[in-house]
Amino acid sequence: MRLARVETTPTPVAKGTPGARRPPRRIVPAFVVLGALGVAMLGSACASLARAALREPVVTLRNVQVTGLGLQGGSLNVVLGVYNPNNISLRAVALTYNVFVDSTRLASGAAPTEYDLKGSDTTVVTLPVSFTYAGVGAAVQQMLNRGSVTYRVAGDIGVRTPAGTITRPYNRTGTYAMRR
Repeated sequence: MRLARVETTPTPVAKGTPGARRPPRRIVPAFVVLGALGVAMLGSACASLARAALREPVVTLRNVQVTGLGLQGGSLNVVLGVYNPNNISLRAVALTYNVFVDSTRLASGAAPTEYDLKGSDTTVVTLPVSFTYAGVGAAVQQMLNRGSVTYRVAGDIGVRTPAGTITRPYNRTGTYAMRR
């Protein structure tokens, strides 16, 4: 069955006048609506699959370098190794971090730039950190007594994918030994 559509040009009539005509309604074919819904659902499914398939990065503390000392505290570079266990390279667009020594927070913040993470490889990320002596007292005491400190590095890493930005948490504990 075929519907005929008649195009008419409405005669300008003042609003509210009896016999005023409305312009003809435009009919949107059902296949256009169904196609748009299908594309939206497919995009949502791809994003969900990408989130499920993306494995969590492994972040480790590689080194701590003192870069300056003052009366109240100082600055250091916290060097992290970010291992990408996925077979594809990723672009890290956000990296937040918290570095703890035992249960004392030594540093926290966000990386100032984006990083390329090669697939199945480790990328070294250097983060500038400011500290106060009060915050690092426990770490220094532990380092002097044992020659090492127990640390925890935790945060979130956001990576850009074709399905959008995906954020994954990381949490890693370890022991950092003083180099002799």
